[in-house]
Amino acid sequence: MFKKLLFTDNCILNTNTNTVIFDFEDEWQEYIKWSKGNTELEYKIQEEKQAELNWNQGAVHKKGTEHRVFHKSGHIFDYKKYNVEGTLTVHNKYFYNGNVMSTYRKRGYVEIKEIYEDLGVKGSSISSKVYSNSGTERKSIKYYSNSIQTLTKRLSIESQLFYEYYENGTLRTEGMLDMNNKMIGKWTFYSRDKIIESTHNFEKGKLVKKSYLYNQMGELTKSVYHG
Repeated sequence: MFKKLLFTDNCILNTNTNTVIFDFEDEWQEYIKWSKGNTELEYKIQEEKQAELNWNQGAVHKKGTEHRVFHKSGHIFDYKKYNVEGTLTVHNKYFYNGNVMSTYRKRGYVEIKEIYEDLGVKGSSISSKVYSNSGTERKSIKYYSNSIQTLTKRLSIESQLFYEYYENGTLRTEGMLDMNNKMIGKWTFYSRDKIIESTHNFEKGKLVKKSYLYNQMGELTKSVYHG
């Protein structure tokens, strides 16, 4: 069996004899013959070499304004990019297998952060996204595997607009939240068939005024007064 050495291509380590073979030695031809007859193993030892080079004992690889750190697996672990002023504009993190774990992007005053779920060989799937401006969260989205689950959008210093969806993409709930995420104002709930089910009014998370309940045809069937 052979192992490639890190910083040269003109020699190889014979792991059976623990000796280094150079390309001007007779034994080098034996290695060439072995590599042609064992293409998968040759590819594997090349991958192992590249992984060790990438890892680089955990040190940062710097190229201009880009910084990279790798796992021992050879897959990238952390990526950062800075602008000419030295401000971080991109910051991505990765799972051990190389799938995306999280991303950060700065575009002008807007910062966008995304969190992902690891799906193994299938890659990764986004689970949430947050938009911020000058450190203040403006919009937040949570996802099912391939569609939006909830969307929260800041309207003022006191209120947020909130939407929740079924997995099929149909709107389930819409209403307002205060900055403590308590329900305020009018809220409406819908069925999977897009039929209105009920409407309610809230004040600091508590039901107030009247609630209206509807049947499967969307017809008003009952009203409930909250004293």
